[in-house]
Amino acid sequence: MSPAFAASKPAELLLLLLCRPTGVTRDEVGLAFWPDASSLKVKNSFHVMLHRLRRALGRDDWVASDRDRYRVASTVVVDFDAHRFQHGAQALLGTAQQGVAPNLDTVDHLLGLYDGEFLQGSSAGDWHLEVRERLRRLHGELIRTRAQLLEAEGRMAEAADTWRTLLGRDHLDDAACRALMLCEASRGRRIEALRVYEAFARLLDEELGAAPEVETRAVFDALRCPGLSS
Repeated sequence: MSPAFAASKPAELLLLLLCRPTGVTRDEVGLAFWPDASSLKVKNSFHVMLHRLRRALGRDDWVASDRDRYRVASTVVVDFDAHRFQHGAQALLGTAQQGVAPNLDTVDHLLGLYDGEFLQGSSAGDWHLEVRERLRRLHGELIRTRAQLLEAEGRMAEAADTWRTLLGRDHLDDAACRALMLCEASRGRRIEALRVYEAFARLLDEELGAAPEVETRAVFDALRCPGLSS
């Protein structure tokens, strides 16, 4: 794929089709690409864009149509990193919910597939934001899983670093704050755990005018006055 095509609307259409394997209608594409255009304008623009996409791919049959739905043909095998990450993460997290402990190496492999937020910095339409959020949520759940696996193996320093990574991507995550505090405390770093809370509470107040959750405050109080905890 040439750089010029990669930055074009036909390339964005290809990504849209890859993200919606069941297909999209012309009207759905119009809503995603030209939300304020007339039906006639959408019809003309769509067919021009589709023609350019098929020409860039070199095969008309790679984009199939059936009853006004367009999709990447089922015979075409596409190595799409977003798909590999999403399917792998969903499968791993699904087995974890069934009580099967994930493999740490597999978690690390999947995390390596996440190369930043989907279409970050692009001029793509708002259609991609739902995809970005879904992939970002899965990425966060994998980081959380990694931290928990490291804790289970007693690798507390690595677990603390992983909790910090999670808190760094969402610095208002109460659960991540609590987990990092407890992890640092388990390493004998009680003062550092208290600092984590204080920094978190300050950010929460500055950005949302809110206080940490009751559970997070309870961890802080227990660590601040360990002799008073039951």
